[in-house]
Amino acid sequence: MMMPRLSLLLLSLLSCSAYAADEAALTSGRASELAATTKQAEIGIGVVGGTSIFGGDAKGAILNGEASFGNGIFVSTQDGLGFRFPATSSGFSAAISIGASGGRRAPNSDERLDSRLHGMGDVSSYAQLRGFLNYDNGPYHAEAQLRQTLAGRNETSIGLGAKYDIFASSTDLVQAATSVGFANRKEMQTYFGVTAAQSASSGNAVYAPGAGLEGVSAGVNWRHVLAKDWVATVGAGATVLGNQAADSSLVARRTSLGVGTSIAYRF
Repeated sequence: MMMPRLSLLLLSLLSCSAYAADEAALTSGRASELAATTKQAEIGIGVVGGTSIFGGDAKGAILNGEASFGNGIFVSTQDGLGFRFPATSSGFSAAISIGASGGRRAPNSDERLDSRLHGMGDVSSYAQLRGFLNYDNGPYHAEAQLRQTLAGRNETSIGLGAKYDIFASSTDLVQAATSVGFANRKEMQTYFGVTAAQSASSGNAVYAPGAGLEGVSAGVNWRHVLAKDWVATVGAGATVLGNQAADSSLVARRTSLGVGTSIAYRF
């Protein structure tokens, strides 16, 4: 699995921005985006598929769970365990959490023969501290995230995102979304760098990326109320890597495409 803001683009797209519509069923499933006083939970499953930047295709299932307890505390499979501060009258709100950083599993010799990750070894998940700043104003939504991986990894990244409500009704919400990610040298090295030892075991050329633009993503999703407490979402998106990432010998293609669908129950 690649870094969340790139490989899990569709998972993010399958969760609409908070306050996107007056209907509660169409507001975000992400607890880190809901009002601090919101008391609700949502659990969903879905599937995603598309092309991998490391070569070949990528597909898999996703399980998403979110819970807000009405006192600012939330727990989320996407954003971890955290606290959301009350929103201001100007539409700004903030949250902090601790969760798990992205990881990656190298394919074995019997799978994904077209992947350049063979011989690269696994990337383990570590504890990660996160800060969120959100802004909502009618159909316009924006978010900034700061992520700091702990336990000696010293990986720092910043994500900026925006969403716009193209169409909103009592049963349907269509949104366009875009995001951009930046990372420090340590994080770039973890996911796109190739050491001399990794080069010897994988055949990929040695590469040491610097800090900079990690990638730009864009997509569209449609959230539809199926029945009371049940919501379905379909989405499609694309990610284009920045030069520091795209120049890695691990990268087979600079642009990856994906589609996904999910269904969630809210209670």
